[in-house]
Amino acid sequence: MDDNKGFFAVPEENDGPLGPMDIIAYVENNIRSLRMAIADANLKFYRLFEQQDELIRCCNSTNQMGSKIYDMILTSQTRQLIEKKQLKDEVAAMQDQIQILQKRFSDGEAKKANESANNATLEISELKTRIQYLEDQNDTYRRQLDCCAQRFSSLQNQIVELNVRHPMPSNGHTIWRIFNFAKAFADSKESNVILKGPVFTNAPYGYKLQLTANLNGHGYFRGNSITIHLVVYSGPYDNLLKWPCRINAKVTLIGQCGPSRTREVELTKSQHSNKAERFVAIPHKVVLSPTHLQNDTIFVEVKATDETNRG
Repeated sequence: MDDNKGFFAVPEENDGPLGPMDIIAYVENNIRSLRMAIADANLKFYRLFEQQDELIRCCNSTNQMGSKIYDMILTSQTRQLIEKKQLKDEVAAMQDQIQILQKRFSDGEAKKANESANNATLEISELKTRIQYLEDQNDTYRRQLDCCAQRFSSLQNQIVELNVRHPMPSNGHTIWRIFNFAKAFADSKESNVILKGPVFTNAPYGYKLQLTANLNGHGYFRGNSITIHLVVYSGPYDNLLKWPCRINAKVTLIGQCGPSRTREVELTKSQHSNKAERFVAIPHKVVLSPTHLQNDTIFVEVKATDETNRG
């Protein structure tokens, strides 16, 4: 404002009188300028305020980092002091133990250690003697095993010779003589021993068959009957035979001074199975009767027929 011209200064280039509209426009322009100046001042103040906050945050972070570094240095120093103390304590404890051990050995522990060493030497000597004994026993058993192997080979040769002289039945009919019945019966009760009977075929180059027996019974019949099993095994001529085979057999406990007891059994075997087995049961009271058991011997007869080609 100009003191000589009232509240508002009038531009010098305007020589004419100012109208109300000119004054209003001029005032509005000044107000806009003031508002812009105020806004600019506020912006500068806001930026200064932000910079002050950022400076405060940086100071706080610096203080925190300094505090952490100080704590770390203090913790490290404290840990080192603690570790040094622990090491000193351990060294002191070890020195005490050394003194104790020295005292013990000076008081007679050395003598005990010598006695222990002597005892250990004696035990080692005894162990060596024991090992030598076991090695000698092992050599003895090895020689016996070699003798058994030679004897087994000799028995196999004898069996081959017997098969040549007395070939196995090849008509499906055989009689099995079970002697020393009382001992075999006791063994079966005690150890469930299975007796092996003769091997035979139902026909020349036919299916391979065998009888086996459990004198104390099998399964449900244990303790009250003998069970006589007919087994069909894989044989040397299976590739020439028809499969599956179906064998029907009559198993008879022969009466030595009276009637016999006959049971029938039928079984089927495929070519690729190892064996097929069926059994018949005869009560002990029948087997042990004088009719069937004489001179500690019984006789079991089997007649097997091939039913493969029959409907």
